[in-house]
Amino acid sequence: MLAQDLDFTYYEGSGGHDWEFWDPQLRQAMDWLPLSEGFVD
Repeated sequence: MLAQDLDFTYYEGSGGHDWEFWDPQLRQAMDWLPLSEGFVD
């Protein structure tokens, strides 16, 4: 069974599978999460 009526965002960027690519992606995901204190650098 497939889920329906989902609100989602898909992002695909250029780059390799390394921290140069993942660091900004993880920061963006952490900023998106509903955290009360926000993301700590």
